[in-house]
Amino acid sequence: MTNNRTPAGLIVPQGTTMPLSDENQKLLALEDRLDTNSLQASLLDAYLKMAKTEENGVVKYKTLSTPDTDTLATRVMEALAYHVNVRHYGLSPELLEQLKTVKGASGENYLDTIVQSLIPVSSAQLKTAFKKEPVGLSQITELSQQLGQTYSQRAHAICLDNTYGKDLPKLRTGLINLNQALNISKDITEESLASSGMEDLTRTYLQAIYQGRSKR
Repeated sequence: MTNNRTPAGLIVPQGTTMPLSDENQKLLALEDRLDTNSLQASLLDAYLKMAKTEENGVVKYKTLSTPDTDTLATRVMEALAYHVNVRHYGLSPELLEQLKTVKGASGENYLDTIVQSLIPVSSAQLKTAFKKEPVGLSQITELSQQLGQTYSQRAHAICLDNTYGKDLPKLRTGLINLNQALNISKDITEESLASSGMEDLTRTYLQAIYQGRSKR
């Protein structure tokens, strides 16, 4: 019979629930703090405000084409900048306004640079993508979902790195604790992870976090 161990090395008898470590509680709670719903909704809002029109007193929402899509790309980046800087990092809206005119060493917009640390997209990329086909509700919905998912994945990876750094034993111990506490997968064991490198461990840990959240 195999006993579990806490992150501190204490034996937990089989059949007893393994307590989640503080690190794993923090990682599991991250998704709520990221507020991806607000991120995605803000991108839809940017589209809806531009697409809303009225014909003979009837409100409708049109599909956007160039040059309207260039303006939409700018407004999407503004919505991303607000989310990353205000909701994520906690800057005040007033400071955000002041930073809108700040340029980096290479002439790039400072706020766009901050956005790209979490969401790898630029205004130029959006304008190019929007020119390939008109932008309607389905296109902006798909984009908001893709960017929301990318943001969540990147933020979790950064949090994982900030928590464990490049310490493989601690990363492995944290993953095992998460798995044992929430009974995520029989495939995650000390033996199966023994030869895993940083990249594989990180990928498995991130997958376990998403799976484990539904088990809480």
